[in-house]
Amino acid sequence: MKKLNSAMTIVFFFTYHLLLLSCSTGPASTATAPDSVFINSTADLGGCKYLGIAQTNSNEDWKKQLRQQAGEKGATHIQTSGPNGVTGSQYGETINANLYFCKKDSVKN
Repeated sequence: MKKLNSAMTIVFFFTYHLLLLSCSTGPASTATAPDSVFINSTADLGGCKYLGIAQTNSNEDWKKQLRQQAGEKGATHIQTSGPNGVTGSQYGETINANLYFCKKDSVKN
């Protein structure tokens, strides 16, 4: 009987610590893969959560930079007017974008 109690104690101790270890890894990342972020989707974003603004000064790879920022913040959608086509300015152009997180069931096409 004493050996059975010792074995059960060891199994319980191992299982308990394994459970603690699996729960202590922290929450999953909120990041989104940049290539999966929609830009100017025709979907109604009214049911989505507004996450803020992303900005870039690059006219050449503005979509890539905005998608990268959006992905880091966990956004699924970007709404932007993009560059206005004015180039050659000594001050450059800032491109702004509104970022949204949409659950799959909250987007209405």
